Parts: sequence; C-alpha cells; structure tokens
Amino acid sequence: MEKLRLLLAAEFTGLSTGYGNYGRELLTRLQETGKYEIAEYSSYVYSDAPETEGCPWKVFGAEPHPNDENGRKSYSAYPINQFGRLYFEQTLLEFKPDVVLSIRDNWTEGHVADSPFRKYYKWIYQPTIDSRPIENGWLAMDAGADLILTYTDWGSKVIKEQSGGVISPFGWASPIPDNIFTPSTNKKMSKAVFGLDPNSLIVGSAMRSQPRKLIPDLMEAFALFLEQVDNSISSRAKLWLHTGYPDVAWSNLSDYLNYYGIISKVLFTYLCNSCELAYPAHFQSARTSCPRCGRISMLPTTRKGVSREQLRDIYRAWDFSVQYAVCEGLGMPLMETAACGIPGAAVDYSAMSDVIRNTGGTPIEIQRMFWDHGTGSKRALPNNEHLANVLSGFFSLPNQVRLKRGFETRCSFDNIYNWEKTVNVWESAIAEVGRPKRKWNEPRKIFTQPDFSYNGPDDSEFLKRGIKYGIQREELLGSYLANGIARDLAWGCKHPACDPLIRTDESINNSDIRPFSRNEAVEELKAIRQFSEYWENRRVESNG
Repeated sequence: MEKLRLLLAAEFTGLSTGYGNYGRELLTRLQETGKYEIAEYSSYVYSDAPETEGCPWKVFGAEPHPNDENGRKSYSAYPINQFGRLYFEQTLLEFKPDVVLSIRDNWTEGHVADSPFRKYYKWIYQPTIDSRPIENGWLAMDAGADLILTYTDWGSKVIKEQSGGVISPFGWASPIPDNIFTPSTNKKMSKAVFGLDPNSLIVGSAMRSQPRKLIPDLMEAFALFLEQVDNSISSRAKLWLHTGYPDVAWSNLSDYLNYYGIISKVLFTYLCNSCELAYPAHFQSARTSCPRCGRISMLPTTRKGVSREQLRDIYRAWDFSVQYAVCEGLGMPLMETAACGIPGAAVDYSAMSDVIRNTGGTPIEIQRMFWDHGTGSKRALPNNEHLANVLSGFFSLPNQVRLKRGFETRCSFDNIYNWEKTVNVWESAIAEVGRPKRKWNEPRKIFTQPDFSYNGPDDSEFLKRGIKYGIQREELLGSYLANGIARDLAWGCKHPACDPLIRTDESINNSDIRPFSRNEAVEELKAIRQFSEYWENRRVESNG
C-alpha cells in the first residue's frame, strides 16, 4: 500500500516563528517514521524559493514568484491570501494529499474548511483556542474537521463544553521548544557575555508588540516592584523586553518608559543588520548603531529575528520571566524560558493557566475580565500589584534558593512536555482518520442547472436551498462559509471587520460597510459555484 500523503498547511518551516518552528519539528519527526509522504503548503515563501533548497520534503509556497506580476496583483488583492487561499486548490491537485494538517487560528483556515476538494482529503485541525466563548462561526468550522486537536487541556475543555460535546477533541499536542533551550551552567557568565553586571537581577519578557500583549502594564508592575523593595534589590533590577518596534501596537514605548520613570531600568534586544550581533540596550527608538561594527541595529521582527541560539542565550541571562497578555493560544516563550530553567509568572487565563502550572510557575491574579470587540470573547486584565508582589517575593529569596527554583522549573517542564508525547498524539490522530473514501481520480461531478429561485420569507431556507440546488455542494450546509453569509443576511450588510478576505488590523470606516441582501448573496453563491466547477474541471484534467 502507498504511503499516506500528508500536507501541512501553515507557515514556512524555515521561519523562526511559532508556527514555523512547530511545523518543522513535527514534520521532521513524522518524516523519520518512514510511514508518510510529506509536503508543506506554506505562507511567506514561494515555491522553489532559494530558502526551500535542502528541505527534506516538497514545499509549495502560498506566495507568487517575484517575477509573476499578475500573481502578485491577485495575491495582494486580499490580506487573507497570505495564509494560503490563492494557491490552495492548485497545491491540492499537484500533491493530492490523503490528510491535510493545519495548526493556525480559525480565521486563517477558511480555505481549508470550504475547499471544493474537501471530500478528497481528511482534515486534522488544531485551532489556537485563546479565549472563551469561541465565535459560533469558528465552532462550525471546527465541527467540520474530521478530527480536532488542541494546544492545551484548557482549550480541549472549552471547545467540548461550548459545543455541548458535539466537538470532542482527540487530545492536546503542544509544540516543544528546540533541544537547544537548556539551562545555563553559570548564570553570572550568561549575564556577563551581554555586558551586564553578573549580580544584576533580570526580569525578562518575550512578546510581540501586539494589542493583546500588555507591555505598558508590565512596565507599571515592574515600577511598582521597584518601589516595594529596598535599594539592594532595586539598584540591581532590570526589565529586559524582547519585542519588536515598530509593530502593530504600542508605538509610543518611550512615552510609557518616561511615564513610569523607568527608562534607565528597561533593556530592549537590538539586532545588527550586518554582523548580526544581538545585545541588550536602553531604548533608542527603532534604529541605533551596532556597538561592534557601527552599522544599523534594529529591534528584531518575525521576518528578521535572532537565531535560536541567540534567543536561548538571552533567556539564560534572565532570572525570572513574565508572560503578560490578555490571552494566549499557547505562548511559546513561556515554555522556552521554562526549558531554560527560568522561573516565571503568567496571567491566569487561557493557555497560560495550563503552561504556568505545568512548569511550576506563578499564576497572576485576574483583576477583571472584559469583552474583546474584535472576537466577541472574554479576555483577562491581570492585577499589576499582584505581579509586583510576586517579583518582590522572588528577588527577596537568597540566590541559591532562586537557582533551586530554576532547577525545579526545568524538572516540571520535563515531566509534562516532550516531543515523543506530541508526535504520538499526531500519529494516533492520523491513524484515527485514515484515508478518505473519495478518490482524487474519481469520475467528474455533474453540476445540473443552478436554481436560486426561492422567494419565501425565511432567509435560512433561502440559503439552504441556494447551497443545495444552486451551488450544489450540500457539504457546505452549516459550514463556516454558510455561517458568514447567514450573518450578513441577518445584518443586511457586509461588515469588513467580519470578513477574513479583507479584514486588516487598520481601523475600518462606516463607508466600508456595504449593503447585503439576497441579491448579493446569490452573487456570492454563483461565484462559489463557478469556483467549484472550475476546479472540478481542473481535477478531471489532472487525472488525464
């Protein structure tokens, strides 16, 4: 029997992003079993790009070739294309997978859920559940997967409870930090290599500068901590932020530093564009001069970041780590620092609740919950005073006790997290779904004359008949795509904030809201029908 063909649809495994690292480590281990034919369909790379050379499996890129002008125009037309919508069907026809694996947020995966080729592949989906309640449209997408995995036990409980047991996750499979993340054997030396006082006391946090990451609140908690402790501690204490700037939020970092009076107490990671020196420095805006070669240094980004070895060395210089966010789907820095034996604290909500307890850290009390306007979920605001107290208590301990806490952190991490457990869950999931019953080379599907003539008063019946007799894809009934059309009909408008094809992080004006009636719904359904027929013809052609 031929090997089972697996296609991972995520971010390019050559990138040092959370999804990139997870995909690389997972596919490497699945490849080593010899049981699968593997490929990836990846964001932020194009097929046959130089950086894909040497990859042990086929890489299909979600970006067009730089010389493909028409492709680049099509790609840039919708922000959602960066996640793979544009070339997904083409990739499916080239590779013809038995199972598609995806591991990202719901709003990025609509093309996997609703593809006209959906019946030809099994879908194992691991959504990033970062808060509750989950949007109903996303639950519809999750219910359409053949099997659901989660990143944490917390996520499994949330999705099972909210779906009333309709969705029963197969298990949770956490990504594991690289083996390179290990504890320092000499904490003072780990600080000295960065030019820091070996006796300094470093609170570290690795977070993108995103709205949900509470960087100003972390600064406030650190300032409160400095006020609580005596000079023997405060004079040696530093906050080291490993973050990007400028990014999608917190563009006025210097204002917060000045507001809390801690500009001389906070360090940021800078990375030289030329010699690639990574080093801590007080805030000097987005650009400064490299102390080694004199050329431009910048704060790291997802596109131009520090190496895994550099990140490990940064963590090793810390004494205590903090994950401070309103929610997290997982929060890899929390796990990476734990692997490096760095005791930590995190907000007691979502994935952070699981990880911080599993690694023997300190959950930070929630001051209050709030409703997030973008997702409709409840999210957490931590108690800054509680974090200040936690820091005061930790740094009041004798040095040997703090080092012992670090050793215990690594032991707790090893008891819960390892790649063998994670890959076993994925292999069991793959075996559970097996091969699809429908075959890529089956005869052509015959589309009959479309019927969109229903004129009754019930919009739900109108949509049901439009899907059944118009586009003739009954598998879309109750799907994520159908839920979106039903919502727009109920509202009488199409709001770009709720449309993943065109949604961005920029503010949206009322003028962007377009009327939406049954006429517009029929036009959308016709476009779906045309898309389905086109790719059905391409499928038949590909079979010779």
